Amino acid sequence: MSAHELDGTGKVAFFRDSRSKARALVKSSASTYFNFSSAPTAETQTLLNHFQLTDFAKQYSHTRCAMAAQALCKGVSQVVDVTVRGGLDNHFDWTTNHAGPLREGLDAVGKLIAWLKLQPDPDGGSIFDYTTLIALSEFSRTPLLGKTGVGRDHHMTSSCFVMGPGIRGNT
Repeated sequence: MSAHELDGTGKVAFFRDSRSKARALVKSSASTYFNFSSAPTAETQTLLNHFQLTDFAKQYSHTRCAMAAQALCKGVSQVVDVTVRGGLDNHFDWTTNHAGPLREGLDAVGKLIAWLKLQPDPDGGSIFDYTTLIALSEFSRTPLLGKTGVGRDHHMTSSCFVMGPGIRGNT
């Protein structure tokens, strides 16, 4: 059997190339970009200050966005997927348990955007000038309180925002 018969679509070659790149990344010093807890460099300390990180475990959203910023700005990845806030699926005491965590997640995304706008790109401009950001939720909430009178149920609609170069605002 020839190599072409085993790899007629190129998927095996793509897999092998991806595996080689992953091994090279693991062997590289890229992990130092994400080690926020041990004696940070001046550059990393600037990042931590920007995201106002002091307690990584408690500042879930900000920590995740700081890691995404590092991955994008240090060339570790061209695409990141970040869950900025978990625990919003709360059907009880919605007015107390939903707004605060949601605000924390949106603030973290705002800090990510601001950071990307501050980071120079080698080709000119900022990293944000070459970034498309899509933020969404997998569900929405009903406009009115649910049967319990203190929470909102899931709803069929949702919202998202898309921003980046070439995307016209307010549409």
